[in-house]
Amino acid sequence: MSTWKYAALIVLLCWGAAPLDAGAQPLMDWPLGQSVNSVPVMGYNVHIRRRFAAAEPGWKDGRQHTGIDLYWDDNDTEGTAGAPVYAALSGVVVCLPSTSFTPGKVVVLMHKDLAGAEFYSMYGHVEPASWLRLNQVVNRGEPIAVVAENPDEPLQAHLHFELRSWPTSPVTNDCLGPGYAPLGQTAAGLNWWDPVDFYYNHRPLPSSTVAFVDTEFRLRAEPSTNANILSSNNPAGPVDVAGVHPNTVDNSNGTEWWYETYFEDEQAGTVPAYVPGARPEPQAGFYGTYLHVGEVRHLDTACQCAFGQDQHRRPIHSSLTYCGYHVCGADNFAYECRASGWVYKDIPCDAPPTCPCGDFADMYGAIEANKTYCGMRVCGSTNDRIYECTDSGWVEQAASCN
Repeated sequence: MSTWKYAALIVLLCWGAAPLDAGAQPLMDWPLGQSVNSVPVMGYNVHIRRRFAAAEPGWKDGRQHTGIDLYWDDNDTEGTAGAPVYAALSGVVVCLPSTSFTPGKVVVLMHKDLAGAEFYSMYGHVEPASWLRLNQVVNRGEPIAVVAENPDEPLQAHLHFELRSWPTSPVTNDCLGPGYAPLGQTAAGLNWWDPVDFYYNHRPLPSSTVAFVDTEFRLRAEPSTNANILSSNNPAGPVDVAGVHPNTVDNSNGTEWWYETYFEDEQAGTVPAYVPGARPEPQAGFYGTYLHVGEVRHLDTACQCAFGQDQHRRPIHSSLTYCGYHVCGADNFAYECRASGWVYKDIPCDAPPTCPCGDFADMYGAIEANKTYCGMRVCGSTNDRIYECTDSGWVEQAASCN
């Protein structure tokens, strides 16, 4: 793993959640991450190489970037291709086009805000999970794809991640979108949203958050690189984090985000979580940051399945699993995590699963029986409840869809 010029701030927490954050504001995690001591941490060892609304002279005619490009930090030596991609928010799969988003394809999820208004997350340059289906309900933190390989430039493989208010692009008239706004128009003006700002306004608020702060961080009196330095002797271990604060004044590249915390000497202050344009000139204004923030999410401790392996015989840490977690096993058959442990589904990974569920109407319209499969979850058409296709047919679940 590479050693980076800038330090890492890693926020670790555990929490429980309803399948679709029922009755609460939409909560977001980073869609890419790595593990710390075998525990998956969303956002850990990840940096933003091209930030939202970046407009680079000589690149794409200077058009604004409509999302953020996420890379593993050891990308320069190992690459990001094959990295698991996780649902950033709980939602419903609304687009799985066969059209290429070179390289790879896209997945689009629909979400709802507190007022019931729909918005969408898009995951580009990916290979969708073989079991993912249209109208399927997915949980925040659930693996939905892997980063696609880039045959021409292997070390340029990355996740292009967008948030937006519409399902169909006003530019390309499809769910893929162009990746860059039309010349002379802004990404925000066409209702793309900055995922970084959204994250820091919609991150889960735990009762206690623990941060691991690298020694290159300095504790400052205010959320600004211009503020007085309170401490340069930062511990290499955990510190408590009390809150997050934006700085919209000091950086012409966008909003900085700072964590309120204190170090071992109990001095209270702030440390940076995200600083746009932290790459040296001349490309500082176009890039994101080498500062990192990661947060652990334990989605449903009632179903944590041990001793799992995927099709590549890589171990699946139990803390990543939850009720309804699907995986393609080492035998190339699907397995699902249930309260009783891993359940063999007798479904080849390269074939759509089946179950005796008849025709059904979800929130988007009719679903033909031959398009259903065991474990498929959809939102009902009348009562906003989740329904699951089981061996006994469609079964209403306790959770609602938003």
